[in-house]
Amino acid sequence: MDTRRDFLKGVAGLSTAAALTGCVTPNGEGRFDDALSVFISDLHVGGLAKYAYTRAALEKTVDEILALRPLPRRVVCFGDVALSYGLEVDYATSRPILQRLVDAGIELHLTMGNHDRRSAFLKHWPAYAERPLVPGRFTQVISLGTADLVLLDALKGADDRGERDMGPVEGTIDPAQLAWFESFVAQAKRPFFVGSHQFRDLYIDGEKPLTRAAKSRHFVGWIYGHDHSWCPDIHVASWRAHQILPTLALPSTGLWGDIGHVLFRTDAEGATASLLQRDFYFQTPTTWPTRPRYWQVRIQENQGKSMRFAFERN
Repeated sequence: MDTRRDFLKGVAGLSTAAALTGCVTPNGEGRFDDALSVFISDLHVGGLAKYAYTRAALEKTVDEILALRPLPRRVVCFGDVALSYGLEVDYATSRPILQRLVDAGIELHLTMGNHDRRSAFLKHWPAYAERPLVPGRFTQVISLGTADLVLLDALKGADDRGERDMGPVEGTIDPAQLAWFESFVAQAKRPFFVGSHQFRDLYIDGEKPLTRAAKSRHFVGWIYGHDHSWCPDIHVASWRAHQILPTLALPSTGLWGDIGHVLFRTDAEGATASLLQRDFYFQTPTTWPTRPRYWQVRIQENQGKSMRFAFERN
């Protein structure tokens, strides 16, 4: 529809991912909680039959999100949509599953992980090529209610790598994206989080990006995927300035490790991330004839886990 396209293009000036915002009926606004987001990561959906468990896990995740009342205003994916090589069949397989969120009127925001490939991704999500904040990158600014999320594109691998070449594991922020990021940090007027696929092995000119973000008093914390593990932590942003800031690693929706997703709710004072863990396994759900006891221990100990982020007062 022309009206939907005009709406999407208008919002895309603030965030490329807003081009994937679903249509909401005039009577449907009460169905959504503007302060509620769902964070997912490391979908690793594969098109081959032996990876059916990754598809089933993503379907289950979508089912659980759509069962929330009210619905979250947005779902944010922190990368590794594809299984291993960023093959087109991976995106062709996951697109219909993720489309269910869009069809329900939920904003859907995706970024790249080290297993992704931009060209193959764009064949199934072409709107991401429209009016990008940083040319060639899927950098986004997403409103989370009382705060923003700067979602960076840390994919280092080139699209011309071989079909079975996974590319480098570590992430990077290219010079154009870095310039944009530093400008955003300098001009920020309200609380903001930064998100990316990698964090621990992500560097900018040999420096942790946390240090760059911490130049703003509005920076709240860093959220990332890649590790397949629910892991709240603190990191030193600056010894000189006595800055220690919180970080949060997210579970996978279904490949290995902690399996689940995170509810993220903002309010006037900060934000609360709540883990909904459904399973734990390594390397696949059926790797072992009998599930190791630790798998169940991990699931039990993570039930009800949450993390609180605090906004600094002006």
